[in-house]
Amino acid sequence: MAELPRNMLPEQPVHQRHTGNQRQRPANGPPRGFENNQQQTDGNGHLPSAFEKPVLVAKRVVMKRDIQDPEHLVRHLRKVMNAPLLPSLLPSGVSLRYARVADIPGQWLTTATPTVTLLFLHGGAFVGGRLDTYHNFCGRLAQALNARIFLADYRLAPEHPYPAAPDDALSVYRELIDDSRPLVVAGDSAGGNLTLVTLL
Repeated sequence: MAELPRNMLPEQPVHQRHTGNQRQRPANGPPRGFENNQQQTDGNGHLPSAFEKPVLVAKRVVMKRDIQDPEHLVRHLRKVMNAPLLPSLLPSGVSLRYARVADIPGQWLTTATPTVTLLFLHGGAFVGGRLDTYHNFCGRLAQALNARIFLADYRLAPEHPYPAAPDDALSVYRELIDDSRPLVVAGDSAGGNLTLVTLL
């Protein structure tokens, strides 16, 4: 194959040109010669101070311990999932009532004249989850559907291993299905899993 004359070859893009005295950047990593100048950050791009470094090390030690020990892991997950973030307030026109359905504790979120019943199964990896974090979301759902929603406080692992959670969800479903209003089952995360298991 004949070669093109040098004056007909496409010009190399400026950003790819290199001169002999420029530092070459490897495919992955900092430019050569700067490897030792990299400092570890705190995860947010900030360099930790002398006081913050031992705190970060302690956090990593605690996290590693929590992951390796099942009891510590459950406590850590519950602490994270149950930590209050923003207030989850009930929308106007939706009332809250504590109750038991099929002897399973929970909460009713209800509009004035509901025409639909909804069983909502919360998330939390089957080991955690707080009903009050769903008040705003499920309250808005009750408004949109003109529904009464039962937030089931099903039993959690590891204190109550499988099949405690699906058994609780099925018991509530069987009692609510007798109501004359249409029944909807919904949930998020672990509750989504329970929704499918309940309906199968």
